[in-house]
Amino acid sequence: MWYVLHVKTGKELAVRDSLLAHGIIARVPQEMRSVRKGGEWQPPVPHILIPGYVFVHTEITAERYYRIKATPNILRIWGTDNTPAALTYLEAERLQLLCGRDGAAIEQAVAMITDGGIEVTSGALQYFTNEITKIDKHARKVTVELEIGGEAKQLQLTYRPPGEDGADTDTPQESGEQLPDAQGD
Repeated sequence: MWYVLHVKTGKELAVRDSLLAHGIIARVPQEMRSVRKGGEWQPPVPHILIPGYVFVHTEITAERYYRIKATPNILRIWGTDNTPAALTYLEAERLQLLCGRDGAAIEQAVAMITDGGIEVTSGALQYFTNEITKIDKHARKVTVELEIGGEAKQLQLTYRPPGEDGADTDTPQESGEQLPDAQGD
């Protein structure tokens, strides 16, 4: 099952690495993101999509609960009354689309703005077109609203126009790679 950890912002990767070192599958959704600087688009660099959160795929036993709680920079495990709450199946499936292969940053989507909105030809954004709440054509960003842990969260994904330099993107599902099940192993 997948669980949500609220962590200190800026410490997501350190928490993820610490949990991985203890044998706990941990993911921080990231995207390779290009930014415009001096009028030029810069090469993409990893960007954390949901600051302040780390997602873990594990069975919560007493030992694992206390191991997770003892990890530096974790503020809390989402749930009620010290009882962790697992993500729903749909939340977990959507999370995996944002986590890339083995937790690597996902590539920018390839998309084109049309009169009717946006037409996405590849990348993880194609799975979130119904959740788009805002399109910023100038910055090449779209705001997507997803439910995570029962709360609505807004995150921004970027895109590049077709034919612009950059490798075509694939999602793990397109490449045939198997990810951990949303609810179990």
